[in-house]
This record gives sequence, structure tokens and C-alpha cells, in this order.
Amino acid sequence: MTYLATFSETATGSGLARLRDGSATTTGTNNKILWATNENLHGSSVCSVASGVITLPIGYYYLLEGSISARSDIGIFNLTMQFYDENASTYIGTESFLSAQFANAGEDFQTFSMDDASRLWVDATGGAGSVSFRQKVTSTNINGWDVAQVGPRNWTGYGRCLVWRFD
Repeated sequence: MTYLATFSETATGSGLARLRDGSATTTGTNNKILWATNENLHGSSVCSVASGVITLPIGYYYLLEGSISARSDIGIFNLTMQFYDENASTYIGTESFLSAQFANAGEDFQTFSMDDASRLWVDATGGAGSVSFRQKVTSTNINGWDVAQVGPRNWTGYGRCLVWRFD
């Protein structure tokens, strides 16, 4: 291993936003997560959201990380989420996979993977980006998104999309 005593910066983080509260979203294949809250945690005007479409202003690079929480009364489901390029009409970035499988119906619902995340790099230096976060695969047994604990057998965390902006 070699150690260099010099500092080399490849990208400067100029903004961080958190999108959350997708509770108004209807489940179903290709449905967009309808983010209700856009919080700038660092910087300003990192992105905007309307009807589930995330607009990334021109002139920057972006890293997006999205994860969603699903609610199920039955507790057995498989769900795939991914970012979607609204301009090219195609899925992009990595998929995230949520799964819930249970051995005994009497047990509290415990998911094996409820925080898997989709990731996406966007080069918006030449034009604004326009993406959404969508349910990619049909899944039965899902009742909704982003709800707090509704009883001992119906727990989820909260979904979110983090948007990092780099100069």
C-alpha cells in the first residue's frame, strides 16, 4: 500500500435533499412513488418534485438512493423498485428488492429485507434530469406505503429518497 500526503478532490458536495412520505402512492406495477415532502438538508434548491417526478437542475452531477417501505396484512410479498428515466422512458440504476416470508402465521411479521436501496448516478451537466422511483414488478399482498406502526403485526419503516448534488 502506498500513502500519498496530497489531497485530491474529485467532486464537491454542494447539496443534499431528502424526499419522504410516499403514503399517497397507489401500489401497482410502474406506479411512481408520490413524495410529499422535499427537505433540503444541505444547500438549497437541490431538486424539485411534482407528481412523483424528481427534477434535477442543470449543471451538476447527482447520486440518488431510494428505498421504500411496504405494508402487508398477510406478510408474504416480493417487491422490486427502481429509478425510471422520464425522458427516455426506461428503468435505470440498480434495483432494490424487498421480501417478506414467514414460517408461522402466528408470528409477528418480520421482514428479511426492508431497507434495500436503489442507486443511480445522473450527469445533468448538459441538461436537467427528470427521474421517478417506481414499483417495477407486480406484487400481491401489499396494502400501502410509508405507514407507522399500526399494531404488532403491521410494521414498516419509512421510505425515502436521498439526493446528493455534486459540483
